[in-house]
Amino acid sequence: MNESIVSAKTIENATVIPANQSIINWEYLHQVCDGNEEFEIELLHTFVEDTEKYLPDIEQAIATQNFYLLEQRAHHLKGSSGNTGITQIYETACELEIQARERQIDGAPQRLSVLQTSLQAVREVLASRS
Repeated sequence: MNESIVSAKTIENATVIPANQSIINWEYLHQVCDGNEEFEIELLHTFVEDTEKYLPDIEQAIATQNFYLLEQRAHHLKGSSGNTGITQIYETACELEIQARERQIDGAPQRLSVLQTSLQAVREVLASRS
């Protein structure tokens, strides 16, 4: 399968995080933060705040087919989610970045929905730990 084209079934399945799977790869985050739980929570809060600023840009870029902006914002989101172990957002941002580079818009609105749903899941994790 071409990496840049993800089937509708993949997108559909990605919109729901299985109950037995956390949105956050805690093992990875523990390693990054050297087991400092306070720092982990601070890092996740920073990620949420940062992502909340970028999602409207991604939404606008999709709506206007601004591939340059979409690629830039998806790339940033890919890096920040990768650094915090938020795998689903990382994978979706990778897909959007590739799409933007290839000037493809098909499936991008669904991927935005995955990003929004995943961000909400991170918020819920943080709320349960506060």
